[in-house]
Amino acid sequence: MASRRGAGEGSLAKNATTGLWEVRIELPPDPLTAARRQKVVRRKNKSDAIEQMRKLKSELTTRGDLPTGIPTVAQWTDFWQKNIDITRSKAKTRAGRRIHLSQ
Repeated sequence: MASRRGAGEGSLAKNATTGLWEVRIELPPDPLTAARRQKVVRRKNKSDAIEQMRKLKSELTTRGDLPTGIPTVAQWTDFWQKNIDITRSKAKTRAGRRIHLSQ
């Protein structure tokens, strides 16, 4: 008989509706609202789901938190300006874009 997972190890279950394996990892609570947060990942195979759970847990211990949703346009443009555009564009072009994006 299978034993229970320990506290904080995450959960693994097969969704009867979609047929996908769901992995749920508990994250630190939201700092503003103290609401419970979880990271949910779905995979077709059980072995892929277990592997993803291991990766998520190791990333959580390394980084301390994981992103749970899709970034807003403002968050994405800020990331894009700091990480992607800086390697692809000249300084004057970046300055012009910065002006237009900040309006």
